[in-house]
Amino acid sequence: MVVGIPAKGWKQISLHEDRFWKLLEIKARLKARTWDELVDKLYDLVMKYEAN
Repeated sequence: MVVGIPAKGWKQISLHEDRFWKLLEIKARLKARTWDELVDKLYDLVMKYEAN
């Protein structure tokens, strides 16, 4: 496997370090155990917010 190319089904994103720490704080506050779980929780929050 070539380094720098994500495995099939995965995407890599670049974040500035301060944005990473903000996401990590949100992950902790939402009690998400994984990054996938964080994305699911954020998605649900946005969908609920937009529905109101």
